[in-house]
Amino acid sequence: MTDYVKVPFTGRAGGKPIQITATSLATAQTIHTTNAGTGTWDEIWLWVTNPQDTPASITIAFGYDNTNNTIVCKDVEIPANSEPVLILAGTMLQNSKTVKAYASVSGYINVLGYVKRV
Repeated sequence: MTDYVKVPFTGRAGGKPIQITATSLATAQTIHTTNAGTGTWDEIWLWVTNPQDTPASITIAFGYDNTNNTIVCKDVEIPANSEPVLILAGTMLQNSKTVKAYASVSGYINVLGYVKRV
């Protein structure tokens, strides 16, 4: 069995959820940046909530590197007053790639989760 270490997202301060204020890819917030190189993998577990009374959507740019090679989960609708919704379930990433996010409405969506570094 492979050993792993559980670490918080690099964009998460003090263990708090990340409130998404960005509303476009150009200003997307960095949720997590992987370590440089190919010696480790980050297994990304990401949930989102919407504690507001109005639905909102989130777009996740997975593997973002300023090229067209980025995988995008576009406009995932998050219901109003939602429980955490799983968006990334152990998706692997490495080599300084990032996970970024932006929302349809600033300040409505919160991101939480962790990384299993293997």
